[in-house]
Amino acid sequence: MVVPGRAARAETGVWLSVLAYVSLTLLKLAVGALAGSLSLQADGYNNVTDLVASFTLLVGLRVARRPRDENHPYGHGRAEAIASLITSIVMAAIALQVLLAAGARLLGLQEGTVPDPLAAWVGAAAAAVLFTLFAFNRRLAAKLNSLSLWALSRDNLSDALVSTGTVVGIIGSRLGAPSLDPLAALVIGAVICRTSWSIFKESAIFLTDGFDEQELARYRETVLSVPGVEGVGDIRARLLGRDILVDVTIKVRPDLNVVDSHRIADATERELRRRHRVRSSFIHVEPS
Repeated sequence: MVVPGRAARAETGVWLSVLAYVSLTLLKLAVGALAGSLSLQADGYNNVTDLVASFTLLVGLRVARRPRDENHPYGHGRAEAIASLITSIVMAAIALQVLLAAGARLLGLQEGTVPDPLAAWVGAAAAAVLFTLFAFNRRLAAKLNSLSLWALSRDNLSDALVSTGTVVGIIGSRLGAPSLDPLAALVIGAVICRTSWSIFKESAIFLTDGFDEQELARYRETVLSVPGVEGVGDIRARLLGRDILVDVTIKVRPDLNVVDSHRIADATERELRRRHRVRSSFIHVEPS
């Protein structure tokens, strides 16, 4: 079950991103068109993907805050991952548009101009804002253990680097290398594709109950360290929103009574919660 207070705090980071991206998108698209910079316009379209991502994640966070009901006995925690998956698909579609426009300029199918210096100043200011936003959302994601905020913070960093590249491309064009501006736009499109694939892959693994094998091995070591546990038959884990759920079969001495076996199972559950923040454990006891 998702803790409402955590979800509300996570929304703070998303809303800050929304406000920043609305301003930056409008500024970059307008100045990019007026200054004749394809890379700044591509950067603006990149921020359009961020707006879509932020709004989608807001919906996901709102749904994830809903309590359990008869149709969702485990809560709505996976709504965040679904939101991230949708975001990655939208980002891929916009990346294709940016790549096609940059490719047409580089191949000479579309006439280009030398960008105005104003475009470089706008790109530099945008980079500074996005680096600050990345630092804020990264700290918040770590504190709340939020998958969607991790995805958003990585996107913030990607956008900050993209804006930095945009400035380099614009300056290069003004110094006598006009192909650098559309080339920067091409790189921006590639960065959007890469970010899209990264978010898609992580969300898909989450939704198909994938889990880190190394982390699972650490859980096994923790279970084996509990006094009375003589072996581990099977151990599985999955994520539900921000919560970790573990199913484990422990082996105990066959001469133990039900009370003693239950005491060992309780101790195992406490250790998993204390060391690894496992919210819920299902402990099955078998004789060794």
